[in-house]
Amino acid sequence: MPGELEKGTLPLLVSAGTTIGLIDTKLFANLKGIGEIHTDDRSGFTVRAIPGLEFRPWKWFAPRGAYEYALVDIDGTSLAGSGYMAGFSFVLGDFDLNANFVQRYRPNRMLPGTGHDTQSILIGATRNGLGARK
Repeated sequence: MPGELEKGTLPLLVSAGTTIGLIDTKLFANLKGIGEIHTDDRSGFTVRAIPGLEFRPWKWFAPRGAYEYALVDIDGTSLAGSGYMAGFSFVLGDFDLNANFVQRYRPNRMLPGTGHDTQSILIGATRNGLGARK
């Protein structure tokens, strides 16, 4: 019933992505797709498509952006959502320092026909110990 929180089972999840280097491998286009098939009493599906770009004008800096489209359909009740991500990577020695801002409207599987706005700031560091940049 719409507006009623119900227990669900884990969905069957499929995820795939691809990236291609363009313009002398300074510009990278990527596409990620995520699909879920729900097999519990409230059958349905969730689809997310995320195209993005990353530009590496220098070896030490890379800005990036992406768009996300999401569609949730549970028991015939559909709701779409979308959002974006903007961020950058900064190389410092053997470390990649990453910062991203994400703004999106997320349809809710557990309460069909509802959703919510989310904003996130993601900050991280990755060590590249293979010496690939040297």
